[in-house]
Amino acid sequence: TGHVYVLSSFGSRMSGYPGSFKAAEYIYNKFKEYGLQDVHYEYFNVTIPVDYGANITILGPERKVIKAYPLLPNHVNTCPTPPGGLTGKLIWGGYGRLEDFDGKDVEGSIVLMHFNCRWYWRNAINLGAKAVIFIEPKDPSLRMDAMMKVLYIPVNIPRLWVSYEDGLYLMRLAKRGDVLVRIRSFMKWETRLVPNVVGLVN
Repeated sequence: TGHVYVLSSFGSRMSGYPGSFKAAEYIYNKFKEYGLQDVHYEYFNVTIPVDYGANITILGPERKVIKAYPLLPNHVNTCPTPPGGLTGKLIWGGYGRLEDFDGKDVEGSIVLMHFNCRWYWRNAINLGAKAVIFIEPKDPSLRMDAMMKVLYIPVNIPRLWVSYEDGLYLMRLAKRGDVLVRIRSFMKWETRLVPNVVGLVN
């Protein structure tokens, strides 16, 4: 359990990200501590989607910029926004069920919803939304909750994640139904040299 807490404190541990190098160093030191023999790094070139930043700008009297995080690419498409971003009305989508969109003009909007909505977020896209913003959940999530937010066809649908606190703020705005937001997201594929830790047991 202690190892899990330490490793999770490094942030994203996707190969090639700073957290992955911290995790490799931690594992290397633990292998040494446990007495494994010939502990060393092996390096590999890995092509990864690199996050160069994302944000959400509130357009209106409460002008504010909120940090966001792009989700994994849809197949080979990293789903970048145009240089000027994507602008649309922010609407509340709840858990993404069709009834959550009753009476709402989804076409051309940017939909905010709970992360643990399974695959129902696709309803927002089917109804014409430009992008989806997910709120960090406080209830337990499984890996499958994240995998269901990825399409396995290269459709350019930006999907962003915001913290729970920022999500609550955005939720209040979304429920007003008259707030415009602009999202920006830039992620691209790069090849980086990443370490793998090897140790031999006597």
